[in-house]
Amino acid sequence: MPFPSSQPTDALPVGKKSYHNCHHLASIQLSTVEQKHPDVQFRMAGKAILVSFDDFVKEFVPAPEGEMEPEDRYKSADFSAIPHREESHMYEPLTKAFNKDWLLPHDVAVSTPNKGLSDVASMQKINSGLYRRDDAPFDSTRWSSIELSIECKIEHTQQDPLDDSGVAPEAWSIKRRDVLGQVMCYAVLVFDNQQRTHHFTLLLLGPMARIMRWDRSGLSATNKFDYTKKPEYLAQFLWRFGRMTPEQRGHDPTAQRILPGSADYKLMHSRADMQTKARDGTVVGEHARQIFKDSLFVKSSSQDDSKPPVILGPAPLWRLTVHDSTGPRSFLVGLPHTTAGTLAGRGTRTYVAIDTSQAHGPFVYLKDAWRVAHQGIEQEGSILTLLNDNSNGGPVQGVPTLLCHGDVGNQVTRSQEVWQVKHPGTDPVDCPLKTHRHYRLVVKEVCLPLRDFRIFYELVGVICDCVETHGEAYKRKGLLHRDISAGNVLMYPKQVAVKGKIIEARVGILADWELAKRVGKPNTEDAPRQPDRTGTWQFTSAMALDNPKKRIVVQDDMESFLHLMLYYAIRFLPHNCRNVGKFMDEYFDGQLEEDGVYYGGEKKLNAMTGGKLTTHGTSLTFYKPTPPTPQDVSRERSLVRPESPIQSTTIRRDPHPINGVFVDFLARIEAHYKLFYTARPKKDPAPDDAPIDALDPSLLDIAEFVRSHHELEPDSAAEAAEAVPETPEAAISEEEKRRVEDLAAKLGDHAEMARLLRQHIQRAGWPVAYKDRIADQLPKRYKRNAETALGTKRTHGSAQLGTGESASKRTRSMR
Repeated sequence: MPFPSSQPTDALPVGKKSYHNCHHLASIQLSTVEQKHPDVQFRMAGKAILVSFDDFVKEFVPAPEGEMEPEDRYKSADFSAIPHREESHMYEPLTKAFNKDWLLPHDVAVSTPNKGLSDVASMQKINSGLYRRDDAPFDSTRWSSIELSIECKIEHTQQDPLDDSGVAPEAWSIKRRDVLGQVMCYAVLVFDNQQRTHHFTLLLLGPMARIMRWDRSGLSATNKFDYTKKPEYLAQFLWRFGRMTPEQRGHDPTAQRILPGSADYKLMHSRADMQTKARDGTVVGEHARQIFKDSLFVKSSSQDDSKPPVILGPAPLWRLTVHDSTGPRSFLVGLPHTTAGTLAGRGTRTYVAIDTSQAHGPFVYLKDAWRVAHQGIEQEGSILTLLNDNSNGGPVQGVPTLLCHGDVGNQVTRSQEVWQVKHPGTDPVDCPLKTHRHYRLVVKEVCLPLRDFRIFYELVGVICDCVETHGEAYKRKGLLHRDISAGNVLMYPKQVAVKGKIIEARVGILADWELAKRVGKPNTEDAPRQPDRTGTWQFTSAMALDNPKKRIVVQDDMESFLHLMLYYAIRFLPHNCRNVGKFMDEYFDGQLEEDGVYYGGEKKLNAMTGGKLTTHGTSLTFYKPTPPTPQDVSRERSLVRPESPIQSTTIRRDPHPINGVFVDFLARIEAHYKLFYTARPKKDPAPDDAPIDALDPSLLDIAEFVRSHHELEPDSAAEAAEAVPETPEAAISEEEKRRVEDLAAKLGDHAEMARLLRQHIQRAGWPVAYKDRIADQLPKRYKRNAETALGTKRTHGSAQLGTGESASKRTRSMR
């Protein structure tokens, strides 16, 4: 088996504190281990491999060089004192049996059942683990330094997540699947809080045990063995593990811990408190400095937005190396700004960082991911190089500016190799486990997530920017993005002058081009590039979700922009939807499963084919929040041209202008879908309004920038919404068919789509004198499934396999 060998290293990149605060589904509000089980295990479906104990330790747990193994001691080891009646009673005897100097000379097993506080914001714990003796906790889980996760169950079959005798390794009963989700969530916490290439878990199932190894490709695990009858298996694993180098255990040697009191530590804290000023004295880059400062401390998480988080302590700090073509470069980082929240896949984490070559220069943005390393898939840095260069009309505006990038040493996943050895003669293209290679990329712009928009006028302007960027990349560079999502459409703050005042304006940046595909190459456009393609489920076009093998085209990405606007409108605007959680579940996270293949839900598909957003059988309508004072109406008029009449914002149910954006956008999408589906409209009444924030005078300046930034061309006349006939295709006249085709063609025309958004931006009626964004209406404890959305307890029996980085990626079997 051609596995790469590991080289020893003296570095031990483990830390005192870290955190985990990410959401696997775009709509998840509460992130706990129990709630995340089904969603996390979805990403590992079909990616587990079972091997014999001997093969496992031979490939993954090597014996130390120059040291004889105590085989006699292995056989005489005694683990019989570990009880099997109650799980909580297993951990103390387990630690006593493991903590022998001859077995673990440098580590200690610690029992941490339901004690103390975890060192992550979500306070999640595991009941036992192996730690270095000089960095072991007393009675609480420390995810930033745990070396081996240990989980105990009492049932050796009913709680076994894997199946030695089954056709597939994964067990399919709900109870057994839930255990897989649980131990996988623990592995996610380790990856999120340490710099890891892989991680080991020891799972005890009464008198039986499995040893598991996780990486970004999948799971390799031993067949189940009885450690009371074969104590030599467990003893050999522990003896070898206790003598493995940090790199063999899964630590990344290119990540160096920054210790308190060191020069790097002092630099990071001083930069966090130091404002950056332009030559004219204007403070710039405050958003980046604040994000960086926040990354230096672990803070508690709270479901109550009115309570500020509590600082739990200093965060682990790191010096990360990026191996660029010009040589290695070092960057200083704290906690990740974003994490993926899943295990199998790219595992993307991003950081606001200090470039050590310009220690007092601007902060930069570092992306750490495990890219898919299959033939025909380019590094994201290579794509950004093309977008940034002077070819075909020059750099594309609105994309990140590349500073450096490169693969991280020879760090490649190994699970896919185990699968291929277990399935000899199988075409590598048919392997369900992708080959992932560790990769880092650094860009100049530190952006804000789209969810930080201040008013919806600004949100639409940012999306308009990114539609134009998408068009420039497609037309001039021959690149199609293929992953428009809440995590990839960003806002870049910049200081601009508006009526003599300097304000912070925000322009759109279209990021994460790793899934982009070159278009227009004959005979290569439809060639498969990887065994399954990754995208963001919530924002993928309904047509692509309904046809997993569909080739993504411009119209699919344009539709994703609509889903993106709707995602924030349903959460942060008043409307007539009575159950936001249920809407989110059905529209964004909806799914249908047939023969193991997942398809999109019906609600999104019906909206696209019918050209109408609905809730409870009626048109979904968004409203302006009630202004704080009557004077706000006159303040809005100052932004609108005299010939444009403005609707009175004092009317309680005044429709919001974003309704018009949706109507016109959907008219084009419906025309595009017209040949394939039939509309099914519905109706329902409306609920009460919701409160909003008080008057904010600075918003008028923001709105003025958006209006002027998206000024229409002189000959661009206002265009009314064009309804698409609901008659079947066969009954459409030739004239009507041509009209529908012309309207559908506009969806694939970037200039037309950008002009559509600009027209709506220039129209009157947008609330700009006060924040029309209200408090998030998604239930605080919302988790996929209507019962949870309604506030009732969700049982394991009602669990469904979930979806997919605040919006994460979900695997689909596509080409």
